[in-house]
Amino acid sequence: MTDSRYTVASGLLFLSAALHLVPLVLAFSTQALPMLIAIVLWSLLGLGLRRGMRWVAWIAFLAMALVGMPASLSSAMALFGVVSWAFWAIFAIDLAAAVILFMILWAAKAPKPA
Repeated sequence: MTDSRYTVASGLLFLSAALHLVPLVLAFSTQALPMLIAIVLWSLLGLGLRRGMRWVAWIAFLAMALVGMPASLSSAMALFGVVSWAFWAIFAIDLAAAVILFMILWAAKAPKPA
């Protein structure tokens, strides 16, 4: 059972998880554990969204807004070079995913036909 409303958001979570590979490879000594955790969690949330699970959408929204965006923003401002650019890209993708999930989760319910 899939829900097409979550397709874009799940794709953004998969893209964010893939971009976490850049800091993992280039800054392994300082970023290894947080990047591995983010890759696994974002991928699992993406899979849940792909299956249309609304409760996963709530968790993904909170994860993007309260964990992903602040962590990537602080890392982007603290580091330099390609790793910094990767964190800026992660921040932008997490922001886009949070906005899309917000619009889906708080959308007005369509009235039922009579």
